[in-house]
Order: sequence, then structure tokens, then C-alpha cells
Amino acid sequence: MLGLSLHQILPAVFLILFLMWILNLLLYRPMLKNMDQRKEIIDGAVRDAKHADQKLKQLQEEYEQALQQARRDAKNIYNKIHEEASAEEKEILQQARLKAEKLMAKAMTDLEKDFDSAKEELRSYVESLSREICVKILGRAL
Repeated sequence: MLGLSLHQILPAVFLILFLMWILNLLLYRPMLKNMDQRKEIIDGAVRDAKHADQKLKQLQEEYEQALQQARRDAKNIYNKIHEEASAEEKEILQQARLKAEKLMAKAMTDLEKDFDSAKEELRSYVESLSREICVKILGRAL
């Protein structure tokens, strides 16, 4: 063999095992604990980021829905106001037409009265003028 005896191997094995135990106690366990803590921190940060992303998506959806609802409401209000304005415009035009028709009818009535009175006045003037002409031509009244 190599010339190693059990008296030489046994202390070497014991020293190796003791060194492994010391390294495990002082180095490997704290390092593994530190790595586990870092993994938990990273996992927590990933969970928080996913949660924040989900919350952001939810808020974006709510915002889009609220925006669409606001647009629908604004369109409905615009249509309602437009319909009311159209109805009011029609009512005003109808009232204006009726007023214009009444004014035209009154003007026509007044014009007919004036025409009739002018005709009567002209008739009486023609009669008196005819009498004067007769008197002047014939020299006497009829």
C-alpha cells in the first residue's frame, strides 16, 4: 500500500470531519441562511411587483370604463340638449309663423278697411265733383 496506517488516517479523517463541521457551522449555514433570506426578499419583491402590476391593470380597466361611461354620458347629454334645442327652435319658429300670419291677416284687414274707406271717400268725392261739373257745365244743379 501507500504506507499509511490507521493511526495516520484516523486523525486525518477526524480533522477533516471537524473542519467540515466548523465550516458548516461558521460558513455554510450562515451563507445558506443569508441566501434563503435574499431569496425570500426577492420572492417578496416579485410578489409585490406582480400585485402592483395587477392593481395597475385593474386601475387602467376602471379608468377606461369610467372614461367610456363619461363619453357615453356626455354624448347622451349632448343629444338631449340638441333635441331640446331643436324642439325649442321649432316652437319659436311656429310661434313666429303664427305671429307673422296674425300680423299679415291684420295688415290685410287694415288694408281692406283702408281700401274700402278710400273707395267710399273717392265715391263721395266723385259724386260731389260730378255735381260741380254738372253745375258748371249746365249752369244748374241736377
